Amino acid sequence: EPYPPILGRVVATRAGIGGVPGQPRPANQKKFVVDFAGGPLDALKKSDKVIPVVTLPKGEAINPYAIQVVGTRTWRAFFDIPEEGHDPVEIRLYLSLEGKPLTETWLFQFIPESVG
Repeated sequence: EPYPPILGRVVATRAGIGGVPGQPRPANQKKFVVDFAGGPLDALKKSDKVIPVVTLPKGEAINPYAIQVVGTRTWRAFFDIPEEGHDPVEIRLYLSLEGKPLTETWLFQFIPESVG
């Protein structure tokens, strides 16, 4: 790239069973984990209050949070979504600090039968 990115970029996406590892898993929840790197993320500390902003067409993300990956400048967002019905779900996510976006917006179309 000829110019460094202004915002952080998505570098990885993972999806799987919802809930907390080691605890009973709730029915009908899917977990998403998205890694972001670059841009303003490079200057942040793990103590910074980075917020994942998740948008769903209906309802809300369950337990969204973000952490800095140990030993890197990469930030990882975690959240679960309720799996309801069979219609595709359009998910949007970006990382924010003090109300300002830090990253590009990640877009994902989740088809309920495709994960789990």
